[in-house]
Amino acid sequence: MQERFFSPGMDIGVGVNLLTGEVLERGVTGVVSDPLAVGQTVESRIVRIDDLSSLHKSLQIDVSASGSYLGFSASAKMDYADSCGFNEHSIYLLVLVRVTNALTRMDTPALIPEATGLLRNKRPDRFRARFGDVFVAGIHTGGEYFAVFQITGTDESEKESLAVQVDASFTTIGAGANLSAAVNTAKSSSHSHLDMRVFTFQNGGKDVTQDQDPGQIMAKAKGFAQSIQGENAKFAVAYSILPESYLTLDLPGDADNPIDIENQKQMLATNFKLRNELMVLLNNMDYVLLSEAQNHQEFEPFDVAAMTQERNRLAGDMDRIVKEAAACMRDAQTCHLATFQPLAVPLPKKRTGTTTLGPKLDRDWVGGSASPQVSAIPLGPSTFIARGNMKLDLPHLSRLMSFRAKAKINSIVKDGFANLFVGLKRMALDGSNPQDVVRDTQFEVRLGMAEVTGFPDPAFEIIDMKSFQYFITAVYMVRNPTPNAMISPAEAVVWQSFDVEVSST
Repeated sequence: MQERFFSPGMDIGVGVNLLTGEVLERGVTGVVSDPLAVGQTVESRIVRIDDLSSLHKSLQIDVSASGSYLGFSASAKMDYADSCGFNEHSIYLLVLVRVTNALTRMDTPALIPEATGLLRNKRPDRFRARFGDVFVAGIHTGGEYFAVFQITGTDESEKESLAVQVDASFTTIGAGANLSAAVNTAKSSSHSHLDMRVFTFQNGGKDVTQDQDPGQIMAKAKGFAQSIQGENAKFAVAYSILPESYLTLDLPGDADNPIDIENQKQMLATNFKLRNELMVLLNNMDYVLLSEAQNHQEFEPFDVAAMTQERNRLAGDMDRIVKEAAACMRDAQTCHLATFQPLAVPLPKKRTGTTTLGPKLDRDWVGGSASPQVSAIPLGPSTFIARGNMKLDLPHLSRLMSFRAKAKINSIVKDGFANLFVGLKRMALDGSNPQDVVRDTQFEVRLGMAEVTGFPDPAFEIIDMKSFQYFITAVYMVRNPTPNAMISPAEAVVWQSFDVEVSST
């Protein structure tokens, strides 16, 4: 069997009711020896969580893990997973640190005489009531630390950008110290209600403070393994057990042994998957209703009262399914497949959004600034005032609707022909195969604000943002300048913004 999490009262040889989680009497004896191996195994990683099942698997409470109680019984880890409020509109990153000492287990386990007598006398119900359906064959000590970063907002590119910073703060040496400042900067400069919450879970370790600051949380995650090593080994805890079925032992009347409750487990496993689907649906509805209440303008108009009524109806279905599962765990004869009525009011679609990106210097803007202030000195047929590329992070799998650029023209060239072009290009991640998505579009060069809109080639209407890198290209140049065609350093073109209009596929 797969390991499952430790609960108070568990010890090697003690019986457990796998479905209810109840710790029962000790029904097995044997020799418990110290582990042959020494040392520790440390698992440390950051992963993106795309669905609730992935979160459960990472926390080792997924339905496939024997002894997880299939999610219907109370447990600290299940409560933690539910508290994260997983929905399909936010980005979730899980920082996971797990430290595992060598397994302490029982050799040559055997039933105690009382347990053997119950089976020999064909009292399986009484046997299960006293000793459960599995016994603890081994215990792992060590510790666990989890931190779930939930990133919300109406702009996918801002969320993705912040997710990249969170990931880098864990995987890049020295980057974690600046995470809190980076988060505050991203939130304060956001135009899309960007926000981030962090949910933590800790079992073991010397420092048990409940940090809420993102930088402190990341620092604790990186140092967690050291907090239960060496002189801190005393802060290790029992955190997982190895359950074994009594069917692995030499039992009297094996042919008549009814301890196998496979049908009951399968029914609960199926219903647990339904429970997770319903939970994600409820979290999605809560997200939509909260976004509307905060006037984020993230979704197309919908009937708030009708949506609220549907949400409350589904919450009632959730309570019913949990109560039915509890009855199933008490009595296998009451088990049946759970159901709930689908939504009568569909979830609203996301609005077509506008992502506004400030210019970020990526290459050779003449003068070394994203707001160049340089002189145009006649050097030949054409003089470049400013040119360069700015990397653009677009939401993954979006439909590109249009491309808009704005510029404030502080000066124009009287003698010569000034041209200002912008475009949108892409290339493969390795830099190969450059392509025009929106071909160079020319501004009308005049004093004051200027704006231009371009539209994508139909071949690029659907764009896989994870397979390509995108760039805004801009060129400001003067053709055939004369000696009088000068722009002083105090003048020039000041870039205002580049907007990309997208809608989710």
